[in-house]
Amino acid sequence: MHFPLTTLFSSVLFAILASSQVVSLDKNLRTCDDRFGIPSEVPGGFSNVDCDGENVKEAENLIQVPRAEILGVTRQVVAGEKLVFFVVQDEVVYRIPILRQLNGAVEVLEEQICRDVSHRRF
Repeated sequence: MHFPLTTLFSSVLFAILASSQVVSLDKNLRTCDDRFGIPSEVPGGFSNVDCDGENVKEAENLIQVPRAEILGVTRQVVAGEKLVFFVVQDEVVYRIPILRQLNGAVEVLEEQICRDVSHRRF
């Protein structure tokens, strides 16, 4: 199989970024607001994303959580792409935003991670 050089470069760059930005949910104890920080419907608002999409798989590696723990993903495209993962661990729902900038750089917005113990998985 042949892969374009840009695809290989992007994959290697993403792997380097991902290895340096692993998220530890145990340390992020800030409580989310009522809407998990997701704004109401506005231009450039968030939309639901297929949890099996290519961007989601890359971001899963970045935050290093199993697919079974991801409840849903929302996406906003404004000067880049912002994916917000809703992850459940130990019956706590976490909101984890990830930003993919126009230049391809990917980062976890750690200061915006929050949790909500009132939303149970079952």
